[in-house]
Amino acid sequence: MFRDVWDSITENSPKNPKEFKEELGVDYDEDVSVSFQSFAELMQHSKKLC
Repeated sequence: MFRDVWDSITENSPKNPKEFKEELGVDYDEDVSVSFQSFAELMQHSKKLC
């Protein structure tokens, strides 16, 4: 959902979206090597142990 909004904002912006993202301090999950899928799998595994 964030990317849809971000794309709408940066679509007509004169700034480079990558530079603007860095200027604002925005990080995508992939930028910091986070995977929601692996987190969900980890949570499923921990529920099985309880």
